[in-house]
Amino acid sequence: MDGKNREEQENGAKIRDLEEYKAENRKRKRRRRINVGILAGAILAAGIGTGVWIQLRTFQGYDTVQATETEDTDTYMFQKSGNKIVRYGIDGIELRDRKNQTLWSDHYTMENPQMISCGDAIAIYDKNGTKIVVYDADGKAGEITASYPIVKASVAGQGVVAAILENNGESWIKYYNTDGTEIASSHPNMDSPGYPMDLSLSSDGLWMAVSYAYEDGGKMKSQVAFYNFGSRGEDLVDNLASSSSYTDMLCPQIETAGTSFWVAFFDNGFRIYEGTSKPKETVSVSEDGEILSCAYADDRVVLVLRGESDDHPYRMKIYNLKGKQLADENLDFYYQNLQIEEKQILLTNRQELCVYTLNGRKKYSGVVSETQIHEILGMGQNRYLLAEEDGVSMIRLK
Repeated sequence: MDGKNREEQENGAKIRDLEEYKAENRKRKRRRRINVGILAGAILAAGIGTGVWIQLRTFQGYDTVQATETEDTDTYMFQKSGNKIVRYGIDGIELRDRKNQTLWSDHYTMENPQMISCGDAIAIYDKNGTKIVVYDADGKAGEITASYPIVKASVAGQGVVAAILENNGESWIKYYNTDGTEIASSHPNMDSPGYPMDLSLSSDGLWMAVSYAYEDGGKMKSQVAFYNFGSRGEDLVDNLASSSSYTDMLCPQIETAGTSFWVAFFDNGFRIYEGTSKPKETVSVSEDGEILSCAYADDRVVLVLRGESDDHPYRMKIYNLKGKQLADENLDFYYQNLQIEEKQILLTNRQELCVYTLNGRKKYSGVVSETQIHEILGMGQNRYLLAEEDGVSMIRLK
């Protein structure tokens, strides 16, 4: 009996120890979950706090981080492609990283090179010439020779190119593969759909949006047309999926916002189109004042209108893709260029920079160059690359 009792006592102690261990383990897990939750909440709060601080922070000056006085900024131009820097001119191109270090280069000859890009695809075309050179992340991908002088062009992410060509008062729209073979071609009638003013490919190359201008009954009209080059477009007449016509207004610029949104800028405002089968107008915004500049990027449409006083010569309005007005700011900054980069609105002139957030909060306004600025590119983290009269410099706002 004594041995049996001892065995039962030992077993009971083991059971109690096991139950205590399980209970303690459950407590540890609960504490761990609580600690992880507290840590996650702290990280989230810190992230929100940092985001708010970045949005609210303003700057009073700048430091020059890097300068290269030997850079030829008269012959070459600078432009962003994704998070890379493109240096291009009449005799060649270089792709550089954010530290301004060369990744690759190529040689060509053009008289009036213009750059367009989408994703990793870059195309340089000779305006009023016939050459188009296409590049990807690794360098040259193909070359296209147009049959007539090029007026405008657009490139998709895989390197296909659409172009408006013109010769002796007649226009053509050509759609090319990267290797120069034709995907499609049209010879617009000047009466209808009219003279092509601009065109834009979707990022996947399946859609082409074209804005036309034509005269009808003594009135100037415009048409915005959408062409489908995917499987759905094979059964359409001339690949035309949908179109919209307007009286007494022109559409000189159209931009693609991804694969199913388009922003068309008119002389009296802008319109947004949406759709995957038959794009249609979903937003219409009209302005009473004279529109001087417009830009689209990062889901924002920015218009600069002529102001109503000498103290505020300009007025800037910011909209989202739903047509909601996010800001209406009177500007006392005399600008020459408007651009949206790195989720910021940049207004520049020959020596000064003015920076706004996408919601219209001013971050900086002041001199950033002692010489003359040719181009300025946003490089993130309040850093900017300046192509100046005497070279290239990198500055950081402070």
